[in-house]
Amino acid sequence: MNKNRTEHTQKSPFESTPARMAPFELSSPKYLTVSAIRQAGTLSRIRIAESIGYSPSKITSVVNDLIADGILEETGEVQITGARRAKEIGCNPRFGYIVVAKIGMTTLDVALVDFSERIRVRRMLSITPQAAPGTVLNQICRFVLERIDKLDIPLSDVLAFGITVPSPVEKQSGTLFDSPLMPSWGGYQIASLIRETFPYAMVIVENEANAMAFGELRKGSSQDLQSLVCINVGVSIHVGFILGGQIFHGANGRAGDIGHIHVQCDVSDDAGSETVLLESIASEIAITHQALQAVTAGKDTMLSHYDPDLLTAHDVAVAATEGDLVAQGIIHRSAHAIGEVLANIVNILDPDLILIGGDVSEANPTFLAAIRRSILDRSPSLTTQHLRIEVAPLGHEATILGMTTLVLENLFVIGT
Repeated sequence: MNKNRTEHTQKSPFESTPARMAPFELSSPKYLTVSAIRQAGTLSRIRIAESIGYSPSKITSVVNDLIADGILEETGEVQITGARRAKEIGCNPRFGYIVVAKIGMTTLDVALVDFSERIRVRRMLSITPQAAPGTVLNQICRFVLERIDKLDIPLSDVLAFGITVPSPVEKQSGTLFDSPLMPSWGGYQIASLIRETFPYAMVIVENEANAMAFGELRKGSSQDLQSLVCINVGVSIHVGFILGGQIFHGANGRAGDIGHIHVQCDVSDDAGSETVLLESIASEIAITHQALQAVTAGKDTMLSHYDPDLLTAHDVAVAATEGDLVAQGIIHRSAHAIGEVLANIVNILDPDLILIGGDVSEANPTFLAAIRRSILDRSPSLTTQHLRIEVAPLGHEATILGMTTLVLENLFVIGT
């Protein structure tokens, strides 16, 4: 690390107010201009004026100021009418960088993204199951420090961190609620630890399903919708709600935490119907557990050929597609239970679209079909007449894309 960078890194953030710290205040015309370009990618000055309702002369002045501020740049020319050409305006990638990290149970997906949304560096890192929050967050910070040093990016140019977790997040504090999946994370001050290393960075913490839903809304095939439901079937089960084009968090941040809803379900092929928690029958952990129980019971299944320590819900889903009856029973029970809960959500919210995400839905098409049938059987035909129920098209990328977009959209606020 060069001498200037070392001095800059070691300087206390409390010695003086940094020159650049997000969120940045912009006048209303500047804010609307940046938002329009963020949504479109690039626009000419004429198109910007048409998009946000200001005169071309006003927008010319606004764009010139934003270029001078380093926020926007001219990216090329586009033909408007006949031989007339205009400069295209886009986000200046060198304005700053954000870090997006998806924290899983055993992995970290970390990306360094420039202001034009181009991923400069991305790495999948391993973590110890149920690792302490300080250990995980310091691992992220060390990786980012190494990368920005190699790319010669000043510490002050790291404008924000976007962190996703498989747990509900208390929105006022940006901390996690207590959860058995992430012990010791409840109430932990994530932003404070990150700012010990990156004192200039804004920090946003979001539930993984919410980020996934936002990614599908902004970057997937759902950009013309105002309401959608995106369920993430992972180690836990959460739903991301998009209402009015924005993430709905509820009063405290726990909206979508549906894993603790009770469902009526046949818990095995041999037992009768019982009332159980959705997460106990339909999560990836539950699916794997049922498969191991079947193997231990000596049932005729190809799952018995897997290493019990390495068996995953994805393996069970694949076995089901290959005709394994035991695996099919497990997958169908999971889908039936999920559909029961989603049917109630449909009857309450009347969404345009339901997206099913997670390894199981990607590996087994009958999983989606069983969920769809369960929803349709429990919802009035008028409610489901135009309802689409699909596998989340962006897959695993939705979370990173959604968190990237969410952070970039929060870098600026309208000044007073």
